[in-house]
Amino acid sequence: MSNEVDMVNHPPHYQPMKGIDFDCIQVARGLTFAAGNAVKHMWRTDRKNGLEDVRKALWYIKDAEEHVDPIYSGPRSEWYLTNELLQRVSIATEGSRSMFFEAVRLRNLVIARLQLELIIATMEAS
Repeated sequence: MSNEVDMVNHPPHYQPMKGIDFDCIQVARGLTFAAGNAVKHMWRTDRKNGLEDVRKALWYIKDAEEHVDPIYSGPRSEWYLTNELLQRVSIATEGSRSMFFEAVRLRNLVIARLQLELIIATMEAS
């Protein structure tokens, strides 16, 4: 039995966060391209590229703002699940990161952007 990490099918930086029982792709599937990528980068920020991931998330949120992104994709009947998953991520995280996930859940791109800007400023100051 191999202990190798499967970076294609199960990269560790997208696996469930502490306190939740689902992985990033389950959330991202219900979001638009820009929103899904912002969530993806914030999901992995502690496990992969730190500040670079937060900056990438900010880029995607600004892109979503510029293009009036609706945040949720697919039929409305599937929005409930994505909304619930984002709420669980928001509860499992803390501070501005939690507020970012909550803002995406509530489709508030301005608050999502402000939270990312705060996270960046905090990380750059430390």
